[in-house]
Amino acid sequence: MANLPSPAPLTPKQQRDARKAALIAQAEWQRQELNSTLISLEGPSQYLRMGWDGLKFVRDHPVLITTVVAVVTRFSLRTLWRIALLPVKALQMYRNLRLM
Repeated sequence: MANLPSPAPLTPKQQRDARKAALIAQAEWQRQELNSTLISLEGPSQYLRMGWDGLKFVRDHPVLITTVVAVVTRFSLRTLWRIALLPVKALQMYRNLRLM
């Protein structure tokens, strides 16, 4: 094996360039880590978004939802409407009490 000459010391400019290259490499690695974290978090947020869309659908289509529940559970529509309107009636009673 041949003796290799020892490398010459780095000039200040070469040292700055080396530090800059190391910082760029570190920033790129952190960016990739952040991207992989965001991708792994995207799944749960997608399910939350789907759940929120489902809640908005229920809010916008109460007759359809009540009819489906009545058919599936064999309740009468009248009974289900009474159950569904309980929160509305409770809110009305609360407002009436506050006005007194």
